[in-house]
Amino acid sequence: MRPFRISRRALLLGAAGAAVPLPWLEIMEPTKSARAAAAGTPLRYLVCYAGSSLGGDQHQAPDEFLPDVVGPNYDLKTALAPLGTFGVQQHVSLVTGMRIPEDDSPAGFSHFHGGIHSASITGTHNGFPAGGAEQDAWAMGTSSDQIVADAWQSVGLKYKHLPLRVQVSEARGAFRVNDSLAFRMEGGEMARKLATESSPKAAYESLFFNFSKGTDPAQVIASDLAWRKRKSVLDFVRGSTERLMPRLGAADQQRLGLHLHEIRELEMQVSAAPTFEQSPSCDKLPDFGEDPAVNPGYSNEERRAKLMCDIMHMALTCDQTRVGTLLFTMPQCFMKATVLGLECNHHDLGHYGGGAAIPPNAVALGIAWHMKHFGYFLDKLAKTPDHGAMLIDNCAIAFLFEGGHGPDRTDPKKFTSHSGENMAVLVAGKAGGLKAGHHIVAAGSHPASVLVSCMNAVGVPAQALGNVSGEISGLRG
Repeated sequence: MRPFRISRRALLLGAAGAAVPLPWLEIMEPTKSARAAAAGTPLRYLVCYAGSSLGGDQHQAPDEFLPDVVGPNYDLKTALAPLGTFGVQQHVSLVTGMRIPEDDSPAGFSHFHGGIHSASITGTHNGFPAGGAEQDAWAMGTSSDQIVADAWQSVGLKYKHLPLRVQVSEARGAFRVNDSLAFRMEGGEMARKLATESSPKAAYESLFFNFSKGTDPAQVIASDLAWRKRKSVLDFVRGSTERLMPRLGAADQQRLGLHLHEIRELEMQVSAAPTFEQSPSCDKLPDFGEDPAVNPGYSNEERRAKLMCDIMHMALTCDQTRVGTLLFTMPQCFMKATVLGLECNHHDLGHYGGGAAIPPNAVALGIAWHMKHFGYFLDKLAKTPDHGAMLIDNCAIAFLFEGGHGPDRTDPKKFTSHSGENMAVLVAGKAGGLKAGHHIVAAGSHPASVLVSCMNAVGVPAQALGNVSGEISGLRG
């Protein structure tokens, strides 16, 4: 049970708008664990993702991705060039040469799109429901962001974990794991997938609905009223849904039960009216207005990516969360490559599905689109003061890709983008001694080992993630 606590800025509200400030009370003092976290520099943990492999079919090496230089000052080819454009390469290390075996091993995967995603972020082999097919592949472990969020939950932030997603929906395909990076094992046979927010408007309103930086009593009263109205609506929705439950069939009860669980999680996020970080860097973003229209294949993810990066940046800056996931595109990404000027989807970039209209470095161009927005996000972090440093210095951010590039399992003479070979992960930030600006070759290591390194970097001791043990040698100084 969450301990009862009163904000130091709380007021006694009476009739006719009367408000009386409270004196200091012992109950206003944060818990010991929260004091300990506040005494030091707060760290942030973030996992980002692109539904793209690193090379295309038939090519012997990843298309314009893999640097030639190992160590510091690695070269930036087409795929990673935006990191140089935004001047953030010195904040980003690149770990290459990793692999996820396509077999029945504890940290391997079965079926590429349906399985490799969960293996990357949980370090466990994927599972299948009875009679399932590739699209039914399911995660079998808890993702690293949830482990970190659980370790830090006593800090008492607004969001224990902030999950955002840029790509709105798939034009085709329906993989059960594809629209989230957050999974939790809760005693069942398979992990529970946590919902992600793909609406910038909803994310904005959730973050800023009670924004108040000052101590002006009128502003505090207005903020408190907004919080109480929001909470009462949630209570009403929950009560109405619970009354409906007995009238439904078993399948609908199960679906509605999950919906109720999500409502309860939302209630916990708004169960207290939080204060915002009292620093010049914390400020309310301008209202985004309505979301871009949702269309099959492309819903202006170009603009959505920028908005979600702005939201995540300010959530970290204002200390509304210290753990987040940012899913730019889903596994087997069928988002149209409109912003690249190509008449195909991002998944088909790796298969050259558009024939002669797709250039040889098509995969690299797709990755570069992701890196453009990632570079924009990192640049904002690098320019944000935070406890005597810059925000990016207090972060551990991992950027994962769906697949790597290697020989086709059915024909070793051919190369395919549907491969767990030669995978790579980007790591940004310097939390816990992370080494920034280096290219590290970790031949044969599992990508989940990068997440183990990042978890340890933010002070969450981890010997393993799922079935993957150990850190990446040389990633932390």
